[in-house]
Amino acid sequence: MKNNRDTIVSVFIPYWPANPYQEELAKSLESHGVKVEKGDSLKSVFRDIIFRRYRPDILHLHWLPWFEWRITSFLRLSLFVLRLFVVHFLGIKLVWTVHNLRPHESKCPKVDWLVRVFITRLTSALITHTKWAKQEVVSTWRLRNGQKVLIIPHGNYIDCYENKFNRATAQKQLCIFNSKLVILFLGEIRPYKGVLQLIDTFKLLGQERTHLVIAGRSLNDEITSAIRKKIQGCNNIKFAPGFVADDQIQVFMNASDIVVFPYRTILTSGAVILAMSFGRPCIAPRIGCISDILDEAGSFLYDSEDDEGLLKAMNLAILRKNDLEVMGKYNFEMARQCDWNKIGQMTAKTYAQCLRS
Repeated sequence: MKNNRDTIVSVFIPYWPANPYQEELAKSLESHGVKVEKGDSLKSVFRDIIFRRYRPDILHLHWLPWFEWRITSFLRLSLFVLRLFVVHFLGIKLVWTVHNLRPHESKCPKVDWLVRVFITRLTSALITHTKWAKQEVVSTWRLRNGQKVLIIPHGNYIDCYENKFNRATAQKQLCIFNSKLVILFLGEIRPYKGVLQLIDTFKLLGQERTHLVIAGRSLNDEITSAIRKKIQGCNNIKFAPGFVADDQIQVFMNASDIVVFPYRTILTSGAVILAMSFGRPCIAPRIGCISDILDEAGSFLYDSEDDEGLLKAMNLAILRKNDLEVMGKYNFEMARQCDWNKIGQMTAKTYAQCLRS
């Protein structure tokens, strides 16, 4: 199957339908004349290229696989590298959006680092979402040509999810009554996100009418059990384990007054953009990309090196309860500036530059 060379064809690898990020980017790219194919894996796309004469112009990598100290894993690694090299040899341009510097629970940090160094050498362009992330990519992988690392913002999630519930209706669904302030953590629960520390810190607040809601799928059963143990007897902490369906996101967001991100490390965060898209102020450490996305007008930023930083930020949010609505509106306006039309246009321009090089 041959392409119409008047149209740039890009394949997203891997394509995750559960995340609106790729779907919104694909729609925007297509409005700018790019045909987007959605690949399950490099293996399946490679097979199409070799055996079905399918020849895209761009292979757009998003999330990379991670590897372990096992023979089968090293076999996967060898095949992954070989396929990328063959694709590059065939003249198909590689573009990688760097969402993470490394897998958060990497079993082989050195191997994962080497794989990423290899990919940075093959790619025609690397995309990061913030200026800070670009600097990290250049320094981490020792890139001599920093010009091929391009900054394209993370698009917003406005209108991606239903947003019809008011605060009272959403809180009623979560059985939260007579609350002065609701603090929300929403997203996949993994060690680097600091949820267990968040629970310990929240307990120190001593605010009876302040609620903490934790919603999301845990990385493993051990984390779920640890959370249940920590919140036992705490009537003002609600835990909703498991995948949060699209139609439930508005329930948690609209029930909350502020969203907290007690992360220990971060390169970029779609969860922060999601909170902003729902017009919510944020509590977050002043690390990584956070300072490129959030500021004091819409957030309570704290020093991650301060053992009481998170506690101070949460206390300040309680004291400034009357300011939270205005802060949330500010974040919403900031999120609205990251519209997908502009992002699709920037990405399409990146593709065209790669094909000219």
